Amino acid sequence: MSFLIARVRMALPAWALAYAALWTVAIAALHLEAPLQALAGCTTDAEAPLPLWSCGEGLASTLAGAMVNSALLTVVWAPALVAAAFVRPDAIPLAAVAFGSHLVGLASVMAMVVRGMRLVVRRSAIG
Repeated sequence: MSFLIARVRMALPAWALAYAALWTVAIAALHLEAPLQALAGCTTDAEAPLPLWSCGEGLASTLAGAMVNSALLTVVWAPALVAAAFVRPDAIPLAAVAFGSHLVGLASVMAMVVRGMRLVVRRSAIG
């Protein structure tokens, strides 16, 4: 059991960093559309129920679009995915991924904040 706890403690910062990166990419895609459109040639259909990015033919453009779409689907439109899973059973895998990423990601970010605050308190108490 201690082996498992040690592995989770080692993976916690990586999970927290990945979750923070997902939110960073999603917020950047929502608020900084012009650079993504200029650099990768990406466009979005604003009238779609869940607007996703479609990018140019190059590998970099395709990867940029896939990264932005996966971040948006995972963190921003997760409630819509969970709601869709109740109506359409074929959406359950997407909803499970979105729910799991929030469950693990948010818990790991909160644990890292608590660790950081404990470190700050310990250092201020010593000095």
